[in-house]
Amino acid sequence: MTDDYGKILDSALSQKQQILLRSDISNYEDDCIEVICHLCALKKNIVVITFGGNTRDISEILEYRKADISRVYYIDAISISQGKGTPPVKKVVTVYKPNSFEDINLYTMVFVRDLGIENTVVVFLSIHKLQEYENEDEIGFFLYYYTDQLKRLKVPKIILTHSGINYVLAQIISRNADIVIPVRKEKMVA
Repeated sequence: MTDDYGKILDSALSQKQQILLRSDISNYEDDCIEVICHLCALKKNIVVITFGGNTRDISEILEYRKADISRVYYIDAISISQGKGTPPVKKVVTVYKPNSFEDINLYTMVFVRDLGIENTVVVFLSIHKLQEYENEDEIGFFLYYYTDQLKRLKVPKIILTHSGINYVLAQIISRNADIVIPVRKEKMVA
């Protein structure tokens, strides 16, 4: 993440905005890690909700990059359904199914309540994987309700997406964001 985009992100976080970060598909996983490292450096309490990446792998990469993961909490919505079991990671809650929206919402609110709203940020990773488990209408309703709750609490949310996601899902996600920030400069096609 460049300094310019980091400053834009920091400003949006200070304003408690609902943020959509767009990445190029080829850089998506690295950009996800970079954003979490950036939040760790800001000493934020981070609730990471993942629908794709294994929390153990994410945690190990963050540690390898020397990020202070003492404030990182996970809601893992994928490991059990993929047969990987509960990863041996501290501060992780595993949801039975990725489309268990009530559970995801409940666990998020428990983390937010316990961590306090002043310094907490919620981060969604691999939300595009939800289309394998739920239709777009249900995803849209969940995001609308979820975003509304976080806005009322003044807790910022970051959803990281990439250039390869379905157009309809991209529109649903962008409607639930106050600001859209590209993580890297888009490459111009000649």
